[in-house]
This record gives sequence, C-alpha cells and structure tokens, in this order.
Amino acid sequence: MNIIDVIIPVYKGLEETQACIESVFNSNPSRKYELVVINDCSPEPELVDYLNQLSNENKITLLHNEENLGFVGTVNRGMVLHSDRDVLLLNSDAEVFNDWLDRISGCAYQETKIASVTPFSNNATICSYPRFCEDNELLEDIKVNELDLVFAKTNANKYVEIPTAVGFCMYIKRTCLEDVGLFDVEHFGKGYGEENDFCMRAQKKGWSNVLCADTFVYHKGAVSFGKDNSAKIDKAMQVLNKLHPTYHLLVHNFIHKDPIAKFRRQIDIALLQNSKKISILCIDHGMTGGTIKHIYELAHLLNEQANFLRLRPAPNGLTKLSWINTQHSFGYTEEQRKELAEFYFELPQEFELLIETLQNLNIAHLHFHHTMALHPIVWLLPEKLQLNYDFTVHDYYSCCPQVSLTTDKYHYCEERGDIDCNNCLKKRPAAGNVDIQGWRAPQQKLLEKAQRVFVPSYDAAQRIQKYFPNIKIIATPHPDHELNNYDLTPVRKATFQNEEYLRIVIIGALSPIKGADLLEACALDAKKHKLPIEFHLIGFAYRSLKKRPQSNLIEYGAYHDEELDELLAGINPHLVWFPAQWPETYSYTLSAVLKVGLPVFCTNLGAIPERIIGRAYSWIFPFDTKPEIWNEAFTQLRKGEQVKSPVKMISAPPKSNFSYQNDYLKSIQLLQKEVAPLREELLKIIYSPYRPNTFKNRALRKTKQLVLQGITMAYSVPIIKALATNRFSLAFRERVNRWLAR
Repeated sequence: MNIIDVIIPVYKGLEETQACIESVFNSNPSRKYELVVINDCSPEPELVDYLNQLSNENKITLLHNEENLGFVGTVNRGMVLHSDRDVLLLNSDAEVFNDWLDRISGCAYQETKIASVTPFSNNATICSYPRFCEDNELLEDIKVNELDLVFAKTNANKYVEIPTAVGFCMYIKRTCLEDVGLFDVEHFGKGYGEENDFCMRAQKKGWSNVLCADTFVYHKGAVSFGKDNSAKIDKAMQVLNKLHPTYHLLVHNFIHKDPIAKFRRQIDIALLQNSKKISILCIDHGMTGGTIKHIYELAHLLNEQANFLRLRPAPNGLTKLSWINTQHSFGYTEEQRKELAEFYFELPQEFELLIETLQNLNIAHLHFHHTMALHPIVWLLPEKLQLNYDFTVHDYYSCCPQVSLTTDKYHYCEERGDIDCNNCLKKRPAAGNVDIQGWRAPQQKLLEKAQRVFVPSYDAAQRIQKYFPNIKIIATPHPDHELNNYDLTPVRKATFQNEEYLRIVIIGALSPIKGADLLEACALDAKKHKLPIEFHLIGFAYRSLKKRPQSNLIEYGAYHDEELDELLAGINPHLVWFPAQWPETYSYTLSAVLKVGLPVFCTNLGAIPERIIGRAYSWIFPFDTKPEIWNEAFTQLRKGEQVKSPVKMISAPPKSNFSYQNDYLKSIQLLQKEVAPLREELLKIIYSPYRPNTFKNRALRKTKQLVLQGITMAYSVPIIKALATNRFSLAFRERVNRWLAR
C-alpha cells in the first residue's frame, strides 16, 4: 500500500505541538507514513524554530505558509502535496499511541466506499469517550496509551457509520478526495464546518463516514486555532445549514439512536473487569442531598483503592446502574457529576440480567445507603450475589415511614411509642398501608444482616439502636470530617460597627421541619418590633415566605455547594442559625459553617447540637422555643450582652475510632476471579435507557421523535430556519443534543 501523508497544520501552541509530533514519533505503526507539518504563518518564533529544527534533521516535511490561510486552506495545501496518497489530518493538540495508524487505515479499507475514518477521543463530540457529545477529562486511573490498548483489544476491527467525521483526527481516502474534491475554502474560510460539509458531499456521492471503534486519540481541544470561537462556529453552522438542509436532522437522529453506546459501554466494562481495585456497589434512592454527597465523598476518599458503582431508581420505572467518575465526585454539583457505564434494568423482569451484569463487573461488596423508591427485589442482591453488605443510616426511613420522626404538624414527634406511630399512620399511611410493626420488620431484617451499620452521629445511633437493638452500629462522622478537618478552624466572635444590624444566615432548602415557618415568624417579629436583626436565607423555602419590606428576611435563592463560601463572604454574617424541628442525623451545612468558623445557634435536636458541644460562640435552644424568645437572644447578642444556652449539653459523645480512609476497606476482601465478557444480547438490552417494553419509555421516544420532526420541519422553511439558527446558540443546541442522547 502507498505511503500515508499525516498532515499536521500548526499555528500556535508550542507545548501541545511538541507533544503531538513526539507522540507520532513514539508510536509504532507498521504502515509507512510521511509526517507533513504546515506552519500557517505562526506568530510564535519558538514554535517555528522547533519545526525548522525537526525539518533540518529530516524528521518531518515542513511547509511554510507566507500568509495565514487558516485551517481549511492549510490542510488543502497538504492534501494536494502527493496526489496518490491517502491523508490523515491531525490537529496539533492531539496525541496518538501504539499502532494507531494501522488500525485507522485498516478500518478505512473494511469497505470500498468508506470515505473518512475518525477514532474515539476524549474531546470529539459524537466520537467522545467516556461521555457522549461532551468534552471529557482523561480518566485518572489509566494512562492514555494504555486506554488505547483497551480500545484495540475490546473493540478490535469494530466500526460504525457516523453522519460526519470529526476533524481533530480524520483519515480520508485518496479515491474519495478525487471524487468529492478538497475542503471548501470559499464557504468555510479559516475553519469550522469544513469536515462536516466534506462528509455531506461525500454521502451524496455514495460514500460513508465511520467511527473506528478500536482506536483512542487524545485531543486537548481548541489550542492551535483559538479557544473562544463560538461565534465562528455558529456562523459556520448557518452556512452548513444552507448548503445541506438535512445535516442537523441526520446528526440529531444519530444522537437519538446513539449506535456508538455499545462500544463505549464495552470499554467501561473492560476497564472495570481489568481494574486491580476492589469494586463496591452503592445502593441509594436516586435523589439529591446528603445521601448522594456522602457516596461521592466516599468514592473520592477511597479512589486509589476502590471503584464505586451506584444502583438506584431512574425515570420511567427503570433501575439505573452506573460507575462513579471520581473526577466529578467530591465538590461537584449534581449536574456536573458525570457517571460512566450507565445501564438500565426493568425490575423485577430483568433481575437475573442485573445479577449477571454485577457478577461480570466483579462487584466484591454491597453498601445500602437508602431503600426508598427501590424495587424490593433489590434487597435480595446480597443473597443472590453471596456478598456481604454495609448499611448507612442517612435519616430515619428504616424506623419511620415519614423519614424524619415528625408529626403531621411538622414538629418532632418525641418518639412516644408504637401507639402514637400507628395513629400517625392513620393520617399519613405508609406504602402498602402497613402498620408500624409491618413497616419495621423487613427493615430490621435488612439491618440485622448487615456486616456494619454506619450512623453519622452518636445521637442518631442511639435513636436507631432503640428500634433495632441487635444491629452492629458504628457511629462515625461522614468522610467530609476526614477531608476537611474543620475542627481546627477557630471560631470568630461577632463584632459590630455603629448601628450595624445583626446578620443571621440560614442555609438550605427549608421545609417546615427545617424551620421555614419559624424563620418567617422571627423575621416578622423583628420587623414589627424594629429589632436590629436581619435574616439572610441562602437557599429557598417550601413556600413563598414574607420578605422585605414585609419582614426582616432577605432570600437569595438556590445555590450550588461550591458557591457557599463566596455567598457567606459576601453577606459576612455574624452567626448561622439552624432552626431544625427534627433530629438531623448529620448536616453537611453545619460542616460548611464549621469550616469557616462562624458562630452557631441551633435547636436541641439531633446531630447539630452534638457536633458543637464545647465549641466557642455556639448556643443551643429547645426546638419549641417561641419566635420572640429566639429574637430576644439574638438581640442580646447584638447589644453585646451575654447569651446563655437554655439547653446544657454536659459532655461530648464518645469519639469514634473508625476512619473511612483507614478502616472502611479492611473487612472487604478483593475477589480475584475470571469474569466473562458481557453477552452481546445482554448488552443490547441494558446499554440503552430507551426500553421498547416500557410504556413510559415508548412515550419518551415518541416525544423525542416529534421534536426531531419539528426540527426537520423548521429547517425546511427558510425563514424559520434562519430565525432558529440565529436565535439559538451553539450551547443551546448542544443541550438539545444531550437531551436527545439521554
């Protein structure tokens, strides 16, 4: 076969260009190639000197553009250099590995009419791994050259047709170039959209574009030809829409069907199966909040020793299995967390498929974090897999169907016994309409068989032990205690200047049991009596509270965890108030407050008072304290008077000797065993969330099909197409693509 021209257009980025070229030198393909580097009038002298040196050493063929032609003109110059050779266009911020060129060129000749070939990459839109249509960070636990070898072995000789190549690494057959022509300089100028146009022109002549599923090429993204080019991309897409009205429909349909998913999932499975780390399955309720935060913290803390997977309820009546990506775990919002290896099961019908999948993923230990909304058959996993399991108590769901030990008036029920519990259930029935004994019996069985029951506070442990006396409890703080070490932060005393108001911060999504109504009552009382107090709610309440000017309350709305420190700094509060009406089991919000050293007022329920015993400038009041009494204490503090806690906590609870970092994995043995690849028919069932036998999924697919039809109709009308293209940004269109892909 003829020599291949590997063409690298270069403009900026010395380090990236060096890494790219060196990666080509260090790779080991058997196919002969000529490395053609084209300097597109670079403004960086060091970069030009580097290229000249390589040329002088006869390592590359170097061309210099006398003026800046942009990407399109530059690669066209390279593609006409040798009229008898196939070409591979490689961005200067890409890196290649192993026998990459053999696999890509071999893929091109699996069919006569293959025009272009694109490999997988971390940053390649529809060819991205691990997340589809996203710019991904590299996985932490495997080197890129090793990841490429996993692709080579797992997806050997596999390919799939795609609507367009992705230009960062694009192989083009010479016979296709002769038939279709070069890139369109006239319409696409300096770059963006040229490879999409080329692929559309090729398709119209009977050629196809494919993804080479057994090759992975690293792509940093947007280095050589600039970073902030969304306006240029939008303009290029407008031109592309005009030239090829069906282009976006083809792409949307492809994203909706996602035929590449099975190849991505095979890589996920191979990485898990080949991992030297232990794999732990966390089972939870699929909601947001402290439970999920804890799971991600655990995954982050133990990342070097363990893989963590999640099993939880998903929309449309399905159960979702996924692999936690520790690069997007601790410190990320729910939207930012990007999980891997996503599989969907319809239970109970597909329980055996779930069992087989977990066995093939080499799960060594189970950890229940919540059972709410889970199909009861999931409770059988320990028995079916013959694995030990732990249980973490995040609230009181195991002993109280209301979750929080509160009455229908949203106050602490004071746990007066089964008679009161059953009277409560007459007003607010539990699932299955069972009595309290019927509710607790299966929960007790699950808890008693657990190897360990973790409870994040001594207070919560005592409450849980009262209902389930035979369980093996370990009372220990959540891992954030080990990650932040906030006990060392000194508490700052509240000080005031002139007529400054006392600024009291309340944090979170306030339900009635978290004190929303009490907050409003205090804010109204402060306004009525012209008290020098103002309340700042970082978050929101379950209903619209009366705010300024009706009361002394200011509300800031929803926030992300990573924004909290900045919000607190902006308000500069004198204290933080926790008006909880239920015994919280831990409180991550308190952790954030302890970390910055703010004074604390709280009620006498649950873990919060337990965690501030002996802490300076911290006060504890009965949970049923009246608003005017709270305000009296706040006013005393503002006046500089001594404030006494009505509730005296005599001593701190016993300090836990358990460390998640050091002790969590000790009793879990790594199971070294041979695992078989997941069967092809099994993968077809579980890799996609679009399940044909589920009514809700059929409805969802129908909705998305209607959206696609709407897009098609819009682009068929010139005026609507123009308005839509100009009105909706690239970012919005990408969000639509991701929704279609889900």
